[in-house]
Formats: sequence, C-alpha cells, structure tokens
Amino acid sequence: MHDAIQYSVVDNLLSPYRDGGGGSADYYDSTFNQFSYAPLGQSGIAGYIPDQTKVQGLIDSLSDYFTRNFYFDGHGGTDNLGDGPNRGLVRIDVDSVANALGNSYQDYQLVRGHPYRFVFLNACDTADNNRWCHAFGVWSSILTADDITDWPDGAQAFVGFHGEVRGASSDEEWRQLSQTYTVFFGAWMQGYTLDQCVKFASSNHPGAPFGNYTLEFPLSTPYQNPLKRNYWYRPWLQVFGYHWITRGGYALPP
Repeated sequence: MHDAIQYSVVDNLLSPYRDGGGGSADYYDSTFNQFSYAPLGQSGIAGYIPDQTKVQGLIDSLSDYFTRNFYFDGHGGTDNLGDGPNRGLVRIDVDSVANALGNSYQDYQLVRGHPYRFVFLNACDTADNNRWCHAFGVWSSILTADDITDWPDGAQAFVGFHGEVRGASSDEEWRQLSQTYTVFFGAWMQGYTLDQCVKFASSNHPGAPFGNYTLEFPLSTPYQNPLKRNYWYRPWLQVFGYHWITRGGYALPP
C-alpha cells in the first residue's frame, strides 16, 4: 500500500524534473507528503495516517491557504473517511473538513470560503451525494467554458465513487493498482483532461501514450458479492464540476 501511493501517486505529483529522467517541470508542492528523493532526510513521506492523533495535522494542511488539491485513498462513506468500521482508528468527518475550510451549502447556495481546484476521494460512497463535493467548495456542475469564466476561481472538479469499491487485498493487487495510479496521475501531469485520465485508468489497455501498460486492476472494476454468486457490485467514478479540467487549466468540451 505504501509503495503504491508513494511511487505512483506522491512521486508522480511532487517530484521535480531530474537530469537522469523522471519528475516534472511543473510539479506540485505539499505540506503533508514528500517525494522519494527529497533532500534533508525527509524523503518518502506518503501521507499515511496511522491513528486519530494525526488527523488534525491533515485538517491543518487542508486549511492552508495555498492548498487547493487533495487525493485520498482508503475507506469512505457519504459523511466520513477513515480506515473502515472494522478498525475504527481513523475517522475524518465531512463536517469537520467543511467547517475548517469555511465551505457550506445554505439555502440552495454554495458558500465557498476555501474552494478547492481538484479533489479525488478514492473511497466508497464519496460521490453518492454532493456532501463531500460541497465540503471542498466545488460546484456540483460546471458544464461549459462559459460557466468557468462566469465564476471566480476558474475550473474545478471533484471525483469520488458512487457505490462500494473493492480495494486491493494482497501485495499483488497493490502492485496492480500501482500501475493504474501511475497511468492516471501520469496522464494528469502530462496535461490530459480529467475525463481522459479517467478513461485511461479505467481500461485494461489504455493505449497511447500508455501502450506499454496492461491494467489488471483498473478503476471502477466490477466485483462479485462473495455471498451471492450472481450479484455483482458495479461502482463507478462520479465527476462533479468540470470534466475537462487539466493540470494547468482546462480544455473545451469535445
């Protein structure tokens, strides 16, 4: 789990370009993570939250004025994120995030104290409704480029799962998911639209420029209920906001 997040998510997003290859000239900064080859002995911080005492540090980081992007990988629901009901060591409530950011939905209006640009909550049920979307100050729907120019803060998008997702349950499956994350975040850092990133990472054979990849555990993978032989869960990624947002801007709808 650590390696999948560290190498395929954090390093893709945070590593600066190196002469030996890898990294990005337009990389993200973070107050909560660190890429693998960072200086000063702080390398390889994947952002793992082991217990509830570390949650406030995450909330503080989310509240930082310059923090406008967030990715989470773990268990989730319509009103909380964490490590799941069977462990219950970590719980992040939607209201605690919304309150810390000063975002709320009142009288059919979204009040945005700290609107985010891009949020991906890779967890069950986080897009069953728009509570998490609104907690991060993201509009539920941005359909056209005109909508973007009419609203301050430009393009925004929130991605979550509608329904229950089957996570990795073995080292091999985490290695398979690592490939999926590499494709998704690699495409994002190369400037592809969010819609294209989702399509790449949801296919077994994403094609160019990821033609060398075969994804054995793509996003939105259906899975069978172990207690009901003929019943399949079919979660899907739900995008709120603008589907064609990119790393550095946005594209027009196709």
